[in-house]
Amino acid sequence: MTVAGTVIERAKAIAERTAKELADAQNAVAAREELLKQQEAAKEAAVTAAKAASLTIRSLAFTADSRRLAVGCEAGVIHFFDTEAGSWSESNADHQSAVRAICATSEGKLVTGSADRRALVWNASSQWRLERVIGGLNQPEVLVDRVLTLDFSRDGQWLATGGGVPSRSGELKTWNVADGRLIREITAAHTETVFAVRFSPDGKQLASAAGDRLIKIFDAQSGETIRRMAGHSGHVLGLSWKADGKMLISGGSDNVLKLWDVAKGLPLRTMKGTTYQIGEYKRDITAVAFIGDSEQILAASGDGTVRLHRTTSDNDILTFAGSKGYQHSVAATPDGRSVIASGSDGTLRVWSGHVPQPKQSFVP
Repeated sequence: MTVAGTVIERAKAIAERTAKELADAQNAVAAREELLKQQEAAKEAAVTAAKAASLTIRSLAFTADSRRLAVGCEAGVIHFFDTEAGSWSESNADHQSAVRAICATSEGKLVTGSADRRALVWNASSQWRLERVIGGLNQPEVLVDRVLTLDFSRDGQWLATGGGVPSRSGELKTWNVADGRLIREITAAHTETVFAVRFSPDGKQLASAAGDRLIKIFDAQSGETIRRMAGHSGHVLGLSWKADGKMLISGGSDNVLKLWDVAKGLPLRTMKGTTYQIGEYKRDITAVAFIGDSEQILAASGDGTVRLHRTTSDNDILTFAGSKGYQHSVAATPDGRSVIASGSDGTLRVWSGHVPQPKQSFVP
């Protein structure tokens, strides 16, 4: 074969190989495009299913920058909203049961607790990514039953979870946020399910409330009991520390709020509601929250009301209008400019400061 013939044959071989590689690349691109279409369709279907799920709202929390709102629903779905626009941004259905508790850290993380016996840690940026699973059906020994409440320490390093088997035990545990490692289980913390747990503002103490009608305060480092506070005649469902760490507010199924002197372990005030306005609370007080470093207190009730109290009065000073149905959750931005509550009617209502009429109402 001549030199010219050899060159021609090599050129043909190169051309054939190039054509095959081009065809393979085109096929790969087509397959990738088809996969992306399928993934997008699956995502849209998941979002549609999530938005169509049960609208009963069980928990909610603002992100640290107050720009987003996370809403936990009965069916295990978490919806996310832009708080300024009041618009839905995304939904997630990683939980298999009611999302009973949500809280955010100053470092931009979010933790959700569910009746599926799992606490999930999220990155609370605009793009959510599941970081860790604690407990669940694959680890039944980690959390014995429902996770009903959780809270971060102020520095974001520890997570406290509360729950337990109804009418049998109260479970209270603290975890290392960085790796999900169990730091401590406070054994025999309560004889009934734990409904609320909150770290003190300085992170040195941990307060819990349960179905045994008690509020207890523990040393966060050692787990030793510091104080035992009795006064409610029913399940204690909500807790919040005043910013200076000197007072606690609690709410329960006995339809009252109690303000506590932490150092003495004694009640300072019992709040039943304003009799001359809309009457006393008629059902459980399910959630309470001090607003920032003020003396003002938010309370949500199963009687459908959301009310504002202060530490210096037995009565509420404002009732936010428009709330309906059994209210499960209430929250506020630290400056008190935005107040939000939700419950069994599946509607989120946002109020501005002390204006009683809602600024916005929207359904996930």
